[in-house]
Amino acid sequence: MNSNKNLSETKSTEVNCQVFDPNSCDREQAAFTPIMQSYTHVLWDWNGTLLDDSCACVDILNSLLSEQDLAPLELETYREIFEFPVHRFYKNLSSELDESTLSYMSNQFVGAYQKVWRNCQLHGDARATLQHFQAADTRQIVLSASDQDTLDACLNYFGLSTLFEKIIGQDNCHAHGKLETARRWLENSGVEPSKILLVGDTLHDLEISSELGFDCALFSQGHNSETRLRKAHSWVIRELSQLQRVG
Repeated sequence: MNSNKNLSETKSTEVNCQVFDPNSCDREQAAFTPIMQSYTHVLWDWNGTLLDDSCACVDILNSLLSEQDLAPLELETYREIFEFPVHRFYKNLSSELDESTLSYMSNQFVGAYQKVWRNCQLHGDARATLQHFQAADTRQIVLSASDQDTLDACLNYFGLSTLFEKIIGQDNCHAHGKLETARRWLENSGVEPSKILLVGDTLHDLEISSELGFDCALFSQGHNSETRLRKAHSWVIRELSQLQRVG
């Protein structure tokens, strides 16, 4: 492997991303709104939940796999296997990848993502849903595995920073530490866990919620598949606007 090879020199295999059609929802899913208490706080995941970046991530990943002469992934395959910690996800891609190659791929991914995230869009109803909770005086926090600098830049770019009481990212660029930063925020906030709803798109978000005592809504248009999410949790949504019926 040539570690000096620039990712931009590799041929990208673009993923065919299909836009979700809400009219395709079955009646039961479209009407699914849990009977629940009001929440004082909503913790939002960023990547895949508010920002629609799963296709961009797969495109980058496929360029890296091509460098290693490995087959590309389809979006749905990626959603079935993506997991935290991210290093384990990379390791499970192929037994042929040694530690130095995994480290190289991880670093290359981070650099490539910095170049493309501005080409991504918010999920269609993300902004309206955030504004709904703001109007209801619900306190909103971003809790992300992204590094703090990138997270701040993203939220400023999309004009969302003022909608959040706090923006919580990580002190590294390899998606480590989301649970512990969530725990520290909870301890310092004094908020009762039962008053907190975490909205995310991966099983890791469910793990964090279970560990800290939050309720959790999982969004199925991000980095884990709906089938996978439903096997683990009952509250799975296909549109963020479904959350506007909460409380």
